Amino acid sequence: MDSIHDVTFLVGSQSFPAHKYILAMKCDVFRKLLLSADNNQVDLPEIYQNGEDSAGCDLFVIEKVSPILFSYILQFVYTDKCDMLVHGHRPRCIQKEKIEENQDTIISDFKQLNFHENVKGKSAYEVYRNNQITADNDKKKGKGKPSKKSKNVSEDSSPVKMLQTLARKFGLSNLSS
Repeated sequence: MDSIHDVTFLVGSQSFPAHKYILAMKCDVFRKLLLSADNNQVDLPEIYQNGEDSAGCDLFVIEKVSPILFSYILQFVYTDKCDMLVHGHRPRCIQKEKIEENQDTIISDFKQLNFHENVKGKSAYEVYRNNQITADNDKKKGKGKPSKKSKNVSEDSSPVKMLQTLARKFGLSNLSS
């Protein structure tokens, strides 16, 4: 945060103050975004202008992007370096995707619960666990089919792959390669 930033990005619950000139000079997507902000003709639906921040600077909201990954993007734009590219660097945890993945699993498991047995006097955990064992047995018998989501989750859970995808989205070919 400094006294000369002129744009702020709100990603998740984190705000990132930045400088329009630097963003526009280093990244075509940011240039188009900042130029089209006056006309409200933004090409990226997950990025939209939302008035001004508390300092009176333009405020853009970015959805469906991890704040940690966005910080790596800004680091690359400002310094032409990215910690993720340094050998031995341990990336910060990207928890949002994992939380959403677990919530989807729990919700889908909940929808599959069957209460055909006598549940009176049993704890919720016992009922859930018994249903989970039944569902696992059904999958072993061939009743359940493996989901495509589980295959993609392992590919998309790599922070480097997610950063490459985001870098391509922002047109940062040097970072994505």
